[in-house]
Amino acid sequence: MKSSVAETRKVKMGRRTCITSAKYGEKLSAESLISVIIIADSPATRMRSYGPSGLLNVKNTKLIDLQIGEIKKKIKNFEIIICTGFESEKLNRYIRNKYKTINIRVVENQGYDSSNSCESLRLCLNNTINKNIVIIDGNLLFSKELLKLQKKYKAYTYVQRNNKTLEVGVNVNEDEDAEYFSFGASQQWCEVMFINDEAYIESLRKIVSNPEFKRKFIFEALNVLINNKSKIKILESKIPIQKINNIKVYHTIKDKKK
Repeated sequence: MKSSVAETRKVKMGRRTCITSAKYGEKLSAESLISVIIIADSPATRMRSYGPSGLLNVKNTKLIDLQIGEIKKKIKNFEIIICTGFESEKLNRYIRNKYKTINIRVVENQGYDSSNSCESLRLCLNNTINKNIVIIDGNLLFSKELLKLQKKYKAYTYVQRNNKTLEVGVNVNEDEDAEYFSFGASQQWCEVMFINDEAYIESLRKIVSNPEFKRKFIFEALNVLINNKSKIKILESKIPIQKINNIKVYHTIKDKKK
């Protein structure tokens, strides 16, 4: 019997599958794999008694479940790399037990107490050779729309206006590229970063591998990336997003219905 034009064909490529739709011409291959890095190494809301950030109870579930759920809704072909730190075994065990059937792995920053997010990012970058990555702060509560992929930019990120839960800002030039990330900058940074270029990724990997950056924040590494003539496009997002960075924010959202 002849196959219809809409039939989906599967071709094995090593351990991955290349899926091609003849009707729509869509193709998901190893090259279009998206590596989603979640930096979940810190205590929840900066209070150790609340445990690791990924295990916060939000909307009748765990924050890490909401994050992974939105990734699955928006990105078809992905791997998730989660960096844990504070009380890592609790989050590691939760992920191992619940997510056995999806492409997810955990790396641990055992020195989280004496390092910062650049070190956690370094560990994650060393666990993938992919050229398409998304970096997400592990304290973010977001919807799938924030993960819209823009392949026309080598690197881009989102900002919002008047979002008091976002701490780091960015100054933007007339070409709508990032000039400098810092606290108190003109627009609030959503703390999600997209990179679709191998040279950019290798440059960032080199920056965070410098021992001087072990105790620095990711936005400080992005500033060096910009100084190295790598452009980061700034897009404005109106998608609801909150960073659960203190007790007050947590208690305003944890009991809200889905």
